[in-house]
Amino acid sequence: MLLYKMIDKAIALLPPVRKCRRKGSQKLYDNNEAFRREVNLILALAFGEEYLKDSTFAEQIEPILDYFEDSYVGRPYGGKRRKRRFANVKWNVIKLVLSDEPRTSNSIESFNGQLVRTIAASHPTIWKSIEALRNEFAISEQKVSAKWGGEKTPQRGITYRNLDARLKNTISRFEEIPVID
Repeated sequence: MLLYKMIDKAIALLPPVRKCRRKGSQKLYDNNEAFRREVNLILALAFGEEYLKDSTFAEQIEPILDYFEDSYVGRPYGGKRRKRRFANVKWNVIKLVLSDEPRTSNSIESFNGQLVRTIAASHPTIWKSIEALRNEFAISEQKVSAKWGGEKTPQRGITYRNLDARLKNTISRFEEIPVID
C-alpha cells in the first residue's frame, strides 16, 4: 500500500498529469479507484521489461497516455512504432533494482548542492571553482579510502530499504502478475 501512496505522490508531480487535472480529470482520479489504479499502472512501465506490449487503455486517461506514448513507448504508425523521445535504457530501472543500484540521481544532486555550498558564491571566479573542486576531490578520496579500509558507511533509511525489497519482490514475480487489458 505504501508503494501506491508513493506512486500517487509521484504522479501528481508529472507535468502531463497536472495538465490533465486542469482539464477535469482530477475529480475522476480522486473518486474512481479503478481509474486511479489504471493511471498508477502507467508508472509501472519503469519497472517492466525493456520491451513493451501493445495494450488498450481507458478512454478517460487518453491525454496522459498520449504523453507517455509519445515520450516513452512511441506511437503506432504504419505497422511500426514511431521513435520515442526517451529510449528505454534511459528510463527503465529494472536492472538498477535487481543490482541494488540507486534508481534516482539523488546522490548527484547531493554532490552538486555540497559543491555549491563549498563555493559559496553565485558567480565564482575560475580559481575559486578550481579550489572548491580540489577540496571536494580530497573529501571524496578520504571517503573512498575509508570504505576500502572497512569503515562502515551510512545505511539508507528503513523505509527505503523496505521499498527496495518490495520492488525487487514485485519484479521477481513479474511473470505471475496477470496482464490487464
